[in-house]
Amino acid sequence: MPGLMPLIIVDLFNHLHEKDREYFRSSRERKLGMSLEQAGAHRFSRVTEFQQSIELLRATVRTQPFLAEVNQTTETTSPSADSCGREA
Repeated sequence: MPGLMPLIIVDLFNHLHEKDREYFRSSRERKLGMSLEQAGAHRFSRVTEFQQSIELLRATVRTQPFLAEVNQTTETTSPSADSCGREA
């Protein structure tokens, strides 16, 4: 299971209000196909792997203020374009 989830899922559960825990546990365990404890096992050994997986993201934000930037001088304002500038 890649990403951030295995690193934080047990902490998320532990910080939930008691009334929310049953739903959180059952819905996440159903989605993951394993217990929260199994999903979060060995999380500290996975930190390096996660850090490596976001290296491209880190390099991008070092060199520009946004992940995706719209060039305001060349942006067209077509009435049929969506919020990303794509024609409908």
